[in-house]
Amino acid sequence: MKELGLVSCQQPTHRYKRGGHEHVAIPNYLERQFSVTEPNQVWSVCDLYLDG
Repeated sequence: MKELGLVSCQQPTHRYKRGGHEHVAIPNYLERQFSVTEPNQVWSVCDLYLDG
């Protein structure tokens, strides 16, 4: 198939990783406690970057 330049129409299946363990390099400082009494105490951002 590679020599003829043919590709499959069927998409490959992707295995999903199961969560459950905390990454040791990134500690959870909030411990899921989102009770904020004043503005600007806790900020949340999404640093997801999609290349493509």
